[in-house]
Amino acid sequence: MSASEPSASSTANASSTGNSASAGELNASDVPSATIEGQGHAVSNGQDAVDVIKEAYRSVGSDLNALEFDVFNDESNPKDFIVKLIIKAYRLDGGTGTAGLYRVEPSGHYTLIT
Repeated sequence: MSASEPSASSTANASSTGNSASAGELNASDVPSATIEGQGHAVSNGQDAVDVIKEAYRSVGSDLNALEFDVFNDESNPKDFIVKLIIKAYRLDGGTGTAGLYRVEPSGHYTLIT
């Protein structure tokens, strides 16, 4: 499965953390530092990967109702997952809503990659 083919999808709850960027853009100040890189629980599937990112946003007090998440297999490392963070308000403003992509390793380690 390629990185552009969803292997699972999850609409979740998470907040935009006070976005001031225009639709489809994310400023570095909009991303809580605890969500840039961290360690979650071990993952064995796409939903586990989404849950790791949800927990990172929950831990910084984000309103999970403002976010959606999509998950893809990583072509360059098939054991890793790519989780796409989508801010619903950005999408409603006419943008793609994409606010970031996270690589989640089987160990649960996650990193913001874009």
